[in-house]
Amino acid sequence: MLKNEFVALLKKYFIEKATIYVANIVEKYNIQLVFTKPRKTRKGTFIIVKNQSPKITLNRDMKPEEMLFVFLHETAHLLVFKKYGKRKKPHGLEWQKIFLMLVKENIKNGNFSKKTREILLKCFFTPTPHYHPNCKLLHTHFRPLRNKNNLYLYQLSVNDKFIIDNDIKKQFILKKKRKTQYLCKNLVNEKLYLVHSFIEIKKIYE
Repeated sequence: MLKNEFVALLKKYFIEKATIYVANIVEKYNIQLVFTKPRKTRKGTFIIVKNQSPKITLNRDMKPEEMLFVFLHETAHLLVFKKYGKRKKPHGLEWQKIFLMLVKENIKNGNFSKKTREILLKCFFTPTPHYHPNCKLLHTHFRPLRNKNNLYLYQLSVNDKFIIDNDIKKQFILKKKRKTQYLCKNLVNEKLYLVHSFIEIKKIYE
């Protein structure tokens, strides 16, 4: 695909200011960039297969600024792999340093809106640069509640019951809180699942 055609495609998913930046990254590192159907447990992935170009996948339902943010997240994994191979932790200090550098670069270049820039600065650059994966301010900015009567999963307490998407098959009880994914038991099939702490849910009151 010609670069101009690729940039036109990117405009469907990213804010216009960021499309050239993303296109240049993809071209420089020969990335296979794939937009996938929505996934509940992840927004993006970095995949490396021997003798193949590196692949980054992104959920196509994300809004443009969140799409860029997740793209930077996965690009940081790529840059760590290129520099260190598989010897470093996925979100270790090396990854954090590169990720924050990419975020800061895009703030400086104006690839995020004023509101998003303010939130990113509060989450990651105050008082000193640090990676804060559970920044509620950022997550709720990118994914505001669709229903004012709903909650985010992190707002519940252990043993609270909830339902996802008003689907009777997706009724759960919160068993244990972890960093980003909570251990929950499905009340229908009795199986345990890891559910992201920022997923939108409806609390079941008894």
